[in-house]
Amino acid sequence: MYRFLFLLVCNVFSTIALQAQTPLLDAIKAKDLPEVQKLVKEGADTNALDENGATTLMWAAYQSDLEMVKWLVENAADPFLKKGVIYLNKEKTAYYGNLTGIAAGEGKLEMLRYLIEDLGIDVDDKEYNPETGQEDGWTAAQWADSRAKGEMMAYLEKSADISFLSDTLRRANDDIINVATFHAASAYKATILLLEKHIGLLKETIGKTDTSTYAKFLYFLANSYEKSGKYNKAEQYYLNLTSLWKSFVGPHDYSYAIFLNNLALLYGSMGRYAEAETLYLKALDIEKAQLGEEHPSFATSLNNLAGLYESMGRYNETEPLYKQALEITKTQLGEKHPNYASSLNNLASLYYIMGRYDEAEPLYIKTIENRKTQLGEQHPDYVTSLNDLAMLYTSMGRYRDAEPLLLKAIEVDIEQLGEDHPDYATSLNNLAALYQSMGRYTEAETLYLQAMEISKAELGENHPDYATSLNNLAALYQRMGRYVEAEQLYTQALKIRKVQLGEEHPYYATSLNNLALLYQSIGRYAETETLMLSAMRILKEQLGDKHHEYATSLNNLAGLYHLMSRYIEAEPLYKQAMGIFKIQLGENLPSYALTMNNLAALYERRGLYEVAETLMLKVMNNLKTQLGEEHPEVAKSLNNLAALYQRMGRYAEAEQLNTQALKIRKAQLGEDHPDYAQSLNNLAGLHHLKGRYIEAVPLYKQAFEIIKVQLGENHPEYAKCLNNLAALYENIGRYAEAEPLMLKATEIFKSQLGQDHPDYAQNLNNLAALYQSMDLYTDAEPLYIQAIKIIKTQLGEDHPDYAQNLNNLATLYESMSRYDQAESLYLQGQQVYLHQLRTVFPSLSEKEMEQFLNTFSNSFEYFHSFALKRQRGNPAIISHQYDNTILLKGLLLQSSSQIRERILASGDTTAIRLFGDWQALKRQWLRQSEIPKSEWAKGGIAPETTLAEANTLEKELSRLSEAFAEVTDTVRTTWQDIQQELKQGEAAIEMVRFRFFADSVLKGSGWAGSIYYAALIITPEMEDHPHLVLFNNGNELEERGAQSYQSAFATRGASRVEKGKKPIPPDSLYAYFWQPIQEALDSLGGAGKVYLSADGVYHTVNLQTLKNPETGKYLLETLDIERVGSTRDLVKKRKHRYNNNKVVLAGYPTYPASPEAVGAALQGYQQGQMPVPTASLSSSNYGSYQTYRAIDANMNSISPLSGTLAEVEQLASILNRAGIPTQALLENAASEDVLKKVKSPRILHIATHGFFEPESEQQAEDLNRKMHMSGLGQETVTENPYLRCGLYLAGAETTLKNRGNPDFRRPEGQEDGILTAYEATLLDLRGTELVVLSACETGLGVTKNGEGVYGLQRAFQVAGAETVIFSLWKVADEQTQEMMGLFYQNWLQKDMTKRQAFKSAQQTIKEKYEDPYFWGAFVMIGG
Repeated sequence: MYRFLFLLVCNVFSTIALQAQTPLLDAIKAKDLPEVQKLVKEGADTNALDENGATTLMWAAYQSDLEMVKWLVENAADPFLKKGVIYLNKEKTAYYGNLTGIAAGEGKLEMLRYLIEDLGIDVDDKEYNPETGQEDGWTAAQWADSRAKGEMMAYLEKSADISFLSDTLRRANDDIINVATFHAASAYKATILLLEKHIGLLKETIGKTDTSTYAKFLYFLANSYEKSGKYNKAEQYYLNLTSLWKSFVGPHDYSYAIFLNNLALLYGSMGRYAEAETLYLKALDIEKAQLGEEHPSFATSLNNLAGLYESMGRYNETEPLYKQALEITKTQLGEKHPNYASSLNNLASLYYIMGRYDEAEPLYIKTIENRKTQLGEQHPDYVTSLNDLAMLYTSMGRYRDAEPLLLKAIEVDIEQLGEDHPDYATSLNNLAALYQSMGRYTEAETLYLQAMEISKAELGENHPDYATSLNNLAALYQRMGRYVEAEQLYTQALKIRKVQLGEEHPYYATSLNNLALLYQSIGRYAETETLMLSAMRILKEQLGDKHHEYATSLNNLAGLYHLMSRYIEAEPLYKQAMGIFKIQLGENLPSYALTMNNLAALYERRGLYEVAETLMLKVMNNLKTQLGEEHPEVAKSLNNLAALYQRMGRYAEAEQLNTQALKIRKAQLGEDHPDYAQSLNNLAGLHHLKGRYIEAVPLYKQAFEIIKVQLGENHPEYAKCLNNLAALYENIGRYAEAEPLMLKATEIFKSQLGQDHPDYAQNLNNLAALYQSMDLYTDAEPLYIQAIKIIKTQLGEDHPDYAQNLNNLATLYESMSRYDQAESLYLQGQQVYLHQLRTVFPSLSEKEMEQFLNTFSNSFEYFHSFALKRQRGNPAIISHQYDNTILLKGLLLQSSSQIRERILASGDTTAIRLFGDWQALKRQWLRQSEIPKSEWAKGGIAPETTLAEANTLEKELSRLSEAFAEVTDTVRTTWQDIQQELKQGEAAIEMVRFRFFADSVLKGSGWAGSIYYAALIITPEMEDHPHLVLFNNGNELEERGAQSYQSAFATRGASRVEKGKKPIPPDSLYAYFWQPIQEALDSLGGAGKVYLSADGVYHTVNLQTLKNPETGKYLLETLDIERVGSTRDLVKKRKHRYNNNKVVLAGYPTYPASPEAVGAALQGYQQGQMPVPTASLSSSNYGSYQTYRAIDANMNSISPLSGTLAEVEQLASILNRAGIPTQALLENAASEDVLKKVKSPRILHIATHGFFEPESEQQAEDLNRKMHMSGLGQETVTENPYLRCGLYLAGAETTLKNRGNPDFRRPEGQEDGILTAYEATLLDLRGTELVVLSACETGLGVTKNGEGVYGLQRAFQVAGAETVIFSLWKVADEQTQEMMGLFYQNWLQKDMTKRQAFKSAQQTIKEKYEDPYFWGAFVMIGG
């Protein structure tokens, strides 16, 4: 509407001489900027007025010359001078003074924004009214309305007063004409004001005569409400519109389907999916009937329905609809049509949501190419495609690919839409999300704030999209530890969605979940649970219990219960979530993998390490497959697995994984990212744990600085950095530096997480430990107690952290000499560890069992040191020492043997088949490891894969073995149980080696360095507790003592004592190793027989060779010492005995035998054509008499042993006379191939050369067989102690001489003639009563504390042998042959027990040869 000017006499115009300004005004009107600049330079006034008082700026604005306006303002023109008039026509329509009115009336948006935003002219600035002499004229909005400038109105309505539009005195025709313009320009507020005022009039007028036009106005009104986020009002008008149109055209007209689609889209936004689906299906039916299934409109409806199903998580129904729509569009419109590109984009977006990134990417790229060609690079749809592809790349971790796409999208948005458009805000949000993922938080915050302000200005503070912006910024603040700000934003977003969408909308549930996760971060668990349960209920009701958003809510709630140690509740929720993700999205979607990782973390928290590892490995493989090996999520999974391995004591593997994660994060995220700092911390922590402080410090400090800069000094992650560095300073005694760091960390945890959070408890524990180290006991105690209380409440009494906290307080009480309280706490902690042992151990491989034991074995070892102090006040503590010892000693051997025994005796064909497969894989690994690494790739050889498969099978067998266990197998043995098995005059002794921890250790200085041995003795007469004998000279026993013993007996006088040290005389060794025990036995009433379980150095000493200098007698003569693996063996259930009385004797191998000779002998054995040992064989020309049955493992030639032939012949004769079936394997038949075919003989006797590679020799040897085991850490073949010892059999010399010979080949499958202990573990010796290793040094190996010697004797026990006879040094051939003959004669012909027969044979040899060298090398164990 135009206004007409009624002229009045005015005296307000400028008194400047107007005529003098005509040239300047003429230049402005002519848009001649150079001329204007010239005139001003010559003195023309930039504030000159024309005859009507119009300023130069008014004329420049009227001429739509923004450049001219800016130049004039820069040269002193006053934009606020506005008392003039510019007449527009002869009717005197005029602009009065204010520049914004002129810009709006002329439709110049860029100029209008400059005047308001840059010059600061008020958006509601009014014209000067000459009629009133006041500034009460029109505003810019009124001019936009008057001139029907829709773009101007869309800009101004965001902040200007447009209430004048509701003025009932306005002319309806003008308003109605403007409505279409305003709606087209997205001026929804103006559209609503105008139509709400006139909709009644329209209904009564054109509504009765022109239904189509009235329907159009209803659509404008409904759509404007929808775009403004006012869904309830939009629904009201859409329903009116749909009803009107149905009456007008009927229910079957295709145009009616269009209105159904519109209403369905609204219902989809409102979360009313069931109603939306009904409408979409109805619309499809109409279009199908009226237009056919090949019409583009039908394709559009298919796309709409597919989009609804996508929102509902019904992906299996979504994909075929999108594909059908795509095909219709392609056929009907062609691949160059924009609708085809839209269909491609829809399908790509579905694949993106489903995690099918490889399928999504080419579709997005094709869409971009289409839109670029058909629409151009400035089109909004092209920008949308850039954004979509960028977000895909962000999810894929391809940040460098995503950033340029988003920057390009923002550039186009600015050019085409301006910096206040909602689409521009969307692009800013996307770039902010990318920067957040990259750790560029400052840049992300700036962008989020900018996008939020645009949403606020463009859509208003009550729009759902504004709530989304609030949520985005809140999530960033939460990541940055700015919890107060995050809570405010989350709460504001929640309120908006509650009002605009209702409390049953899925987006409202999302807001509940967001706020809940924030509360969880700060330890407000009660509030968290309430919010999560509400969110879960909404999502279940609105989306169903198969939707991935519902699965996410399950995962969230499980995570809360996980933190609260409500594991029983958490586990099924994780599994349910995984099940939904698997069905709806597939197992390769990151959401599935991450939920699986959460479940794995739960199992780790519960100490179920094997289960956790299986899941974590699967997660890692899934993520690598789906995202690539360099994705940050892969780095995260590597870190998680490393943390698990660290907890399990598998440090080498943990370090490898941490280093790999660090490398990925450095490459993908940069060295300033918090996640990179986390990896630094993890690696530093591992170095710290291993005592590598010099390596740990710089890593801690680097992480510390990154977190400080990126997250700030109040973030919990910063507190963790402080804690880590402080703990290290404490360990190295820099207490003054440690304390302020810990105090600061404590305050941060307290303020940010609250006083019930486990992290706060851990910090209290750390601070208490520091004070304890500083002797500030009264300060430490309340902190320990508070930490224990928190851990007990939050994690429960079965958690390892609870045990650790109990132990920590116990060490404090020990330092304070409050031993009774300390003892109670130590024992409580042990019960927790034993619970872990019962629940975790049955599902591990042997290697993993060992690593798991290492994680808490120190606690049991330390208990021996404490017991030494405590026994004065409570001697009964020795009972706990004994019970712990018999529980843990030899546990790995016992477990390995039980697995084999239970599986093979189960009768379960599946389990037995798996056992065979496992052994086959172990043999395959060994064969592969012997192949040069350079040939692996060519031959498709992957030893690491083979070993991993074997490890997996071993764990499965372990689980199956547990299922076959009898109740009696799981009952814990006590010292009283053992006592009941002892007869009068007997004793049981457990030797225990332990590091002694002095008081200084409790103050953080570490292990004192002293080795102690304890002999824990039980006799039948004891009533209260076992007796303890302490050897506080363990270091000397293991060094000078062991060396002196070897010098005295094993080397026949050749000294093995270190230079500069005097050897212990042979007669004094008794005093060192045995005399204190003997004195204790005598004081306890004496003993004629002792069951002794050795430990440490006692494994290398045959105690019966020790001579009592006072009596001049050897222990062999005065005491019957029976070696057992553990004294618990006295009460364990006897093994199942097989009805096999066969004896196999192997000896006198032909070491240089050719592969053909070995093969022929194997064939003869399989056909039953074996030679019978006779005297004729003894006359063989092969070899000559040799003194020793040992040889250097690195030599190429092996001397034959004629004595072994005589030994086999002699034993065969004895056995035949006893009526025992005997099979002799001699010469070529004494081969590895034949031996591996032997099944469960009653006796297996092997007489040959033995070898053992000491560690020093191993290191000097060329390690050609080195291997790297993926997933199982770094391991070399020679690092395995079972591969450092063995027996030489037929063909062994041929193998040694052809090492490195590329032309030498054995027949496929033939063995090399060297039976290692590793291979011996794979023999089938179930029910074998006795194995005799009549060779040198078969008792040597690697001694492991509490587990004995890893060597041949253990290997044959693992294979199933009940009793093993082995040697401790190089044995003489003649005397060995003689003693073995005596042993068998005593046993089989004189009705002695094995042990009686063996001891009697030793005594006979002793009488003949006094020197223990001849009779003391062999030891019998087991049985």
